[in-house]
Amino acid sequence: MRDVTHLVTRRAAGRLALLALPVCLAPRLAIEPPRVAVARPVVTAPLDTPPPARPAAVVDRALLATAGAGVITSMHDRYSAGWFHTLTLVQTATITMSGFDVPETWYVAWSTPDRIRIDIGPASKGDGAIYTPDSVYDYTSGLQTRADTGVNAALVLGYDVYAEPVERTVAALARHGFTFTAMHDGVWDGHPAYVIGASNPADVASPQIWIDKSRLLVLRVIEPTVQGLTDTRYDQYVKSGGGWVATDVMQLLDGQPHLHETASDVKSNVALDPALFDPLAWRTAKLWHGGRPSRGRNQNSSNRGTRAGRD
Repeated sequence: MRDVTHLVTRRAAGRLALLALPVCLAPRLAIEPPRVAVARPVVTAPLDTPPPARPAAVVDRALLATAGAGVITSMHDRYSAGWFHTLTLVQTATITMSGFDVPETWYVAWSTPDRIRIDIGPASKGDGAIYTPDSVYDYTSGLQTRADTGVNAALVLGYDVYAEPVERTVAALARHGFTFTAMHDGVWDGHPAYVIGASNPADVASPQIWIDKSRLLVLRVIEPTVQGLTDTRYDQYVKSGGGWVATDVMQLLDGQPHLHETASDVKSNVALDPALFDPLAWRTAKLWHGGRPSRGRNQNSSNRGTRAGRD
């Protein structure tokens, strides 16, 4: 699940490497098709401290009283008592860019409160990302290469909405650009749905969330991004640990296939090392799928500064 969405591209010699979070997690950057020979980019030294977090959006009583926020409340109340607290799964992703299909394997671990870690490919590579409630961190070959603030809407709608207070969910989505004062009824793939963020069916470009009226699960999310209009569809839900997981996710970019994710080996309420979600412990955390990330080797690796887990 990397919407996921936020995509960082990195090129190694002879291949295209994608650091992506499940679509259920963030908007992706358009990328060039693979080339036969591409120079390896310079990787900056790891950051010692995360960026300052932006203050959470203030949710007033009027916003919480809207029909859109009422749907979020219903989603939370339906499942919060039995929703899983941790989750792991293996995701097979195919990213389509300029006619090329780029396959990736993502090892996904989620834990409340709203934290997710994605390890991309074998553990020995050390590639992946961590999302915390207000920040995102990217890693290549065991080194942190980016840290930034941000909210992952797919993470919020797929998992956190059922495990976190309603006020926190509404604040996160409002900060991400969704409005709760506009809403209409729709139908998606035969499922009657609440459409939050658009006042009528003619609006197909505003940020909007489609929620299954019966199961109160996300069916579709439309978001304008700098790359274009993303349209992410969630399907093939399976029940796990008192909650639900979409095992088939398709994302379109400006109407064209962009990303297809299929999940397997879904396990809930598993014991996870808390260090998995610590941005300073990327190289030392115990991975649920075995092994430890690469320690990183490049021209900057000898000047890493002081950070958790350093030998």
